[in-house]
Amino acid sequence: MENKVYYTKTIEKSLKYAFNDLSKALKKFGFGVLVSIDVKKTLKEKIGVLDFYPYLILGVCNPKLAYSALTKNKYVGLLLPCNIVLLEKIPGKTTIALLDPLSALGLLNDKNLKNVGSLAKERLLEALNSLE
Repeated sequence: MENKVYYTKTIEKSLKYAFNDLSKALKKFGFGVLVSIDVKKTLKEKIGVLDFYPYLILGVCNPKLAYSALTKNKYVGLLLPCNIVLLEKIPGKTTIALLDPLSALGLLNDKNLKNVGSLAKERLLEALNSLE
């Protein structure tokens, strides 16, 4: 089985609509968006970049899985929340990329986190794959 660090899917929607659909899909699998960083807006405000494409960084969390991971390793918070990126380099086409939680948790080299990482990965991929 191939071990990927991230997974992507491109859908035929603007970033705004892709974000709405993704948020709904994540909710079905127990995840919520904790934080959304508008990279285009931040680059414009902080350093005057005017021509960057729409780009969001999302921090998403499944509270039950996060609690389970936190009870297994006190430093797992360094890798939480799960990160997802949405980018629209071509108008009307949004690419969604999610970091593989199992690979990320592997950085702590703690076998007690494998089950939590596998569950998070499975649910995030189901949410991603449910998008059209």
